[in-house]
Amino acid sequence: MRRILLPILLLAIVAACSKNKDPDRPAKLVAFPQTLKIQKVWTEKVGGTKVPLRLGLALDVEGDTVYAAGETGEIAAFDLRNGHLQWRTRTKLPLGGAVGFGDGKIVVGSTDGDVVALDARSGKRLWTTNVVAEIVAAPAVSPRMALVRGVDGKLHALSVPHRPHRRRR
Repeated sequence: MRRILLPILLLAIVAACSKNKDPDRPAKLVAFPQTLKIQKVWTEKVGGTKVPLRLGLALDVEGDTVYAAGETGEIAAFDLRNGHLQWRTRTKLPLGGAVGFGDGKIVVGSTDGDVVALDARSGKRLWTTNVVAEIVAAPAVSPRMALVRGVDGKLHALSVPHRPHRRRR
């Protein structure tokens, strides 16, 4: 009995999904006047490929400097006003997270779990460590810690090495 009812039930379901139904037509686009004129000021490239990837490589702007990271491991600083390259560092890491800025440091995470910190003025590498989790979000950086979140859901608080301050006489 089931062998007879099952094919009949499937045939009834397929017949109910007929292609002859009249779908709703999309609404016509409304013309509107342009109110702002947008002008491209400058363009630069930071370590990308032609293959589109869904990475969280967001920028960070501090003062007149914009910091950017590319998936091929490049991290660069540009003058926000004219795009002039201030420095470029090639880390050779597969970067996947956004740039984090704080306390004069740039911190970025990789898809392999590496976290790298650079001096924001020079681009010199300060330290690198691994948290064994892919990093795709922007690190939060304070004078004492860099906080990164891995795709495993764990929040990693990394102590930030610092140089002792010299007293001025």
